[in-house]
Amino acid sequence: MSENGLIERILSDAKSSAQSIVANARADSDELLIAEKNKALEIKQQNDITLRIEADKIIARTAIVAEIDAKKALLAAKVQCVDMAFERAKEKLCALDKKAYTQFILKLISLYAEENDIIVLSKKNNTDLKALKESADFFNKKLSIADFFGDFSGGIILKGKNYDKNLTFETLLEQQKNQLQKEVLNRLLQV
Repeated sequence: MSENGLIERILSDAKSSAQSIVANARADSDELLIAEKNKALEIKQQNDITLRIEADKIIARTAIVAEIDAKKALLAAKVQCVDMAFERAKEKLCALDKKAYTQFILKLISLYAEENDIIVLSKKNNTDLKALKESADFFNKKLSIADFFGDFSGGIILKGKNYDKNLTFETLLEQQKNQLQKEVLNRLLQV
């Protein structure tokens, strides 16, 4: 074989070998590309699922928070209703006619007054003082009426030797409110 023929053959074999290597490299790169695309698609699908799950969790948490806020607002409104009811009760007590008001004060004195207590009446006093001073408890317990008025809407304060008894409408209603509030709120929550 001639030198040119040999060179031609070497070049032809090299070219053929190079084409084969390039074809194999292209096939390998195509396979790798397809594998990487599939891997990327799988990761994307997994991320989409994770994002959907997280979005659902966020939506659920938001709904729970909104529900709690709504319940808190409803409870606050119901507490306000209870407060208004007790305020209205105080107004009704203050608006009692003189006879009923005096009977109420006499009942407080009968239940709570001790010997030598001083009765402090409210500035808005609606008590029949004559009936009060003529009552058996007033006489028997040696009670007296203070020469000043208390700054409260109604009821009395009994000033005693050792301690005072606050029997103002505000205090009496607040005690009742504390005792009844749970029951009242339970009834309102059922509505």
